[in-house]
Amino acid sequence: MAHEFSGSAVIDRLINDVFEFLADGTNDPKFSPRVQQIRQTTDGPIGVGTVFESTVKDAGMTTHRQFELTQFEAPTKIRWTERSKNAVTVPDGGYDLAQVSDSETKVTIHNVLEGHGIGKLLVGFAARAAIKDAPAFAQRIKAAVEAATPAADNGPSVGHAVDTSAPPRPADTQSPPPAGDTSAAPAEPRGASTADAPPASDATSDPPSASGGAPSEPPSASGGAPSEPSPASGGAPSEPTSAEAPGEPPPADAQADPSTDQ
Repeated sequence: MAHEFSGSAVIDRLINDVFEFLADGTNDPKFSPRVQQIRQTTDGPIGVGTVFESTVKDAGMTTHRQFELTQFEAPTKIRWTERSKNAVTVPDGGYDLAQVSDSETKVTIHNVLEGHGIGKLLVGFAARAAIKDAPAFAQRIKAAVEAATPAADNGPSVGHAVDTSAPPRPADTQSPPPAGDTSAAPAEPRGASTADAPPASDATSDPPSASGGAPSEPPSASGGAPSEPSPASGGAPSEPTSAEAPGEPPPADAQADPSTDQ
């Protein structure tokens, strides 16, 4: 009996960039630490028929996986199937991508798990572990893509728009702002950072991946442990700061102590 799981995440990157990253199975180790080695064994550009082979170490057990891409529709769909023989395999897995805004992409990974021989007794346990951890694994994929791919440049924000309808007055004709008027103070740049999702340290907590792994967990397309989904290879703030503009200058006999509002 086959079992299936899936997980989704919205990635703050352009759909074409996300597709390119996921299609390259050699990126699997960036979000699947159990993948020890992975390489493309076919020549030419990545597409239908491309094969990835990987070595995966999971819970002390090393396995070898081989996956072939069966569908490749840029930038929305990738499918693979496992060609290697293992206790638990992935006859069908892949990614679905959808653009949800100008710079955001929703990615859904799914794998179908199938047991063979003793694997028929293990596949149910592997599938339950994969289903439980699939959302967290999708977040690790998101972190890896965002760390490896530059963010889209959407142009200046509204707060920094420049009015070019009329030329500026000559500098010597402009009047200085009255004392204490902070409306003309330049805006402090604001920024946010996103922390990378922590890598999975316990192999048994990750969902299975098409790259493969121990027979007690689902395989991963990258050759990853069967407990963690993986892509083509087998798969499955800081608080913005703003500086306050200085206010009315203090009396001469007062000790000024300017500060920045964090």
